[in-house]
Amino acid sequence: MPRHTLAALGAAVLGLALVPLAGASTSASAGGDTVTMSGTAYQFNTVHTMLGGATIHVAEDPDLTTTVAEDGTYSLELPDHATVTPYITKDGYGTIYLQTFRTNGQDLVNVNFQTPTIMVRDLLAQGLGIETDDDGYPTQCAVVTTVSTKQVRGVTYQQFIDWGAHGVAGVTATITPQVGNRFYFNEHVLPDPNQAKTSVDGGVVWTAVPPGKYTLAAHGAGSRWPDVHITCAAGRIVNANPPWGLNQRATTVPTQVRPTWAKGKRDVRRLAGLTVAAFPKQVLPAAAVGYGETIDFRGRITVGCTGSGCFAPKSVPGSMKKPVNLMTVLGKDAARLRPGRTLTVTLAVPGYNTRVDSWRIPAHGTPTRRTQCITLGWSRLQKTC
Repeated sequence: MPRHTLAALGAAVLGLALVPLAGASTSASAGGDTVTMSGTAYQFNTVHTMLGGATIHVAEDPDLTTTVAEDGTYSLELPDHATVTPYITKDGYGTIYLQTFRTNGQDLVNVNFQTPTIMVRDLLAQGLGIETDDDGYPTQCAVVTTVSTKQVRGVTYQQFIDWGAHGVAGVTATITPQVGNRFYFNEHVLPDPNQAKTSVDGGVVWTAVPPGKYTLAAHGAGSRWPDVHITCAAGRIVNANPPWGLNQRATTVPTQVRPTWAKGKRDVRRLAGLTVAAFPKQVLPAAAVGYGETIDFRGRITVGCTGSGCFAPKSVPGSMKKPVNLMTVLGKDAARLRPGRTLTVTLAVPGYNTRVDSWRIPAHGTPTRRTQCITLGWSRLQKTC
């Protein structure tokens, strides 16, 4: 199985912790007073063994539960603007907590659980020298996370496991307040006291963590890493696993979109040309190729129109080698881009924040461009990512 999975899972089971996005390709915008959390629950070290029948809980509200389907997927409605710490229970398996989320108007997708059997949990705890209670859980708290690549965010579960190792090497991970004993996992997916920073596995574990609230942070590899919040209690194993946990921040797709506007009667503009330049080249790791990668590294281009009388969105593959002429995609629908309507072009590339360019067509004069983005793994359209 992919090393990244072993590391992350291993850490989690040993009385440690791992945790975001590995079941759906994007997160859908939530509406109203609730959001939806979804993902996949599978056995640690065996990514094709799904935990059908397991129960997903929320530590802050005992009434919030759902049952995992036979294919390993689950979905749970949560209150918006709330603090939630998900955890999983199943006979024969260890109870694993995820990181603590703060819902904010967006659904949480690919919130996965990689859960060890009781036997594996005990072996991991023994290997890490974790003091356990009568039930086999840490007498204090164990926390694990994977410093993971941006390439496993915003993808399907199959693409997630096909990628190979999820980790980013050369990164320092910290916990605040500073407590416990930290170990990094080496390239063989073993906790190594001689490992000074992350390996390609990306796994990090803290043992003997007292109860309380903590922040995990990462530095290095020329990237930014969002902080991760965790909640510890005696006997708790926290697993902040990919694609959440300490995930690598993405940059926004740099590819340019070039419209051409022709001047008509009364200074009304019509769309005469629309091209998208070549997409960034994607480099696949050997592990991804070996596991039969399925990610579309050309990305996708979606052209749409908003306003009365518009056409349905049209989506086509991008290209890493040459521009794409969207006028051939639009065909006769290009003529429907009239004053009062808005043209949108969305560029989605694995490992990048989605870019959305739009032009509202005025009654007179040339439309002006508005560029927004969607942070990789999320769904909310915003000014900057």
